[in-house]
Amino acid sequence: RDRDNGDRGETGPPGVDIASENLSFSNGNVGIGTSDPSSTLHLAGSIALPIRRTTSNTTLDENDYTIIMTNKNLTINLPNASDCPGRIYILKNISKGNNTTNIDYICNKGFLQNSLNKNKAVWLQSDGVDWQQINIQH
Repeated sequence: RDRDNGDRGETGPPGVDIASENLSFSNGNVGIGTSDPSSTLHLAGSIALPIRRTTSNTTLDENDYTIIMTNKNLTINLPNASDCPGRIYILKNISKGNNTTNIDYICNKGFLQNSLNKNKAVWLQSDGVDWQQINIQH
């Protein structure tokens, strides 16, 4: 809240100008780089998300997004889907062999599996009950 202008930020509609980059709030929407957000979260610019490589078994949490597996026979430990509805992980296996997840996910063909095949990437999203594969592998 701007002290001199009430709810109006320095750039116009309700918002805050942070280092000349617009952060605005409008009708329950948040805009970054725009003063007129048209979605719940509207980004007018690039986005950076966490990515890391692993050579050993690893447990994923809220600080992970993309995991690159460089060794085979690894187990990627997913959190319970009920603990993180909406969360997305990208699991990319560039090793010379297959890896697995500790929890089965529902693949894009509708059955349970836990394999992370070599030279493939699997995108998983929690629906609050299960992990769902949301990409199609070729």
